[in-house]
Amino acid sequence: MAKTLIAHTGKMLTIAGSARWSHGHHRLDWLYAHDFAIEIAPDLENLDRLAPRIWPYIQKGLPVRFHTSPGYEIGDAEPAAALWALKRHMALVDAVSEYDDAVITCHVGLTKGRGISGKTAITNLTTLVDYARRRGVTITLENLKQGPTATPERHMRWARRTGAGITLDLGHALSASAARRVKIGDYIDGVAGRLVGVHLYEKDIQRHVAPADMRTLGPVVDRLAQTDCQWWPIELENLAEMKATRRMALNHLDWVGEARYQRLANSRHG
Repeated sequence: MAKTLIAHTGKMLTIAGSARWSHGHHRLDWLYAHDFAIEIAPDLENLDRLAPRIWPYIQKGLPVRFHTSPGYEIGDAEPAAALWALKRHMALVDAVSEYDDAVITCHVGLTKGRGISGKTAITNLTTLVDYARRRGVTITLENLKQGPTATPERHMRWARRTGAGITLDLGHALSASAARRVKIGDYIDGVAGRLVGVHLYEKDIQRHVAPADMRTLGPVVDRLAQTDCQWWPIELENLAEMKATRRMALNHLDWVGEARYQRLANSRHG
């Protein structure tokens, strides 16, 4: 059974593990067995398969959130491609709207080799946020290592203009050249009011890299612990590194206690 952690101050925190559709059941079973919640990137071309895969974990009380993948660029400079991507995002909203408090992390500029139109990105993200809100689903915009949202000011501005929440990817923020002009503490302060999730790892150098210690991430998680954001997925491929990162972060914060999750969703799959 997964757990939520409780700080000395009473703040609640959910540590999730990242998963892709291609990982199959084995990774989800491992996350459940090792007390992680789940943030999964579904197959947007086969959304009918999503509920059967995640419902057994939700039935067990495991919190599940969603994360989009490359290949679906809502800000594509080619209008037809952007519209197609928007429709696939809207289909994902439909697929997860039956779950309570569903959250989808989205991106602009994640697909390599595609030109981006800022105007199209803002228009389509606004449409998606509004569509999702009417269905009880929260849309967040993640910062990337490269592209428009690698610039903290633009990341924050686009979220405000479209009504999106914010997912702050620490590895991207700590690795992006555009983000180095803004101190990470100031970045956190700037997004704190819209912050819905935090991707916890140290840097992105062609792959996501786990921290060896808390010298870099320590001051960052100290600041994050002062926000209201309670969802911290560890976005690492290696499962042992995921466990070690959780242990280091929680030991650094000296968080204590646990509370069992309640069943979080009402669904026709129940």
